[in-house]
Amino acid sequence: MNGGPVGPGVAGLKPHRDRDEAIAACAPFLESNRGRLRYDPRGKRGWPVGSGVVESGCKRIVGSRFTRSGCR
Repeated sequence: MNGGPVGPGVAGLKPHRDRDEAIAACAPFLESNRGRLRYDPRGKRGWPVGSGVVESGCKRIVGSRFTRSGCR
């Protein structure tokens, strides 16, 4: 399964694994989750690829309940 732009990202991280613990942990995560990180086909279909839609919904629902008249 092609990971789209994940492959070049992992290749770019590999030389820096010894420098930082976070990079050393990130590269294997990206390699093992390539199939889940294929955002390009989803974006072409018009599907949301970020969490903005969910965050906006939560903000509107929770915000509307707490900003009603008499609410504190």
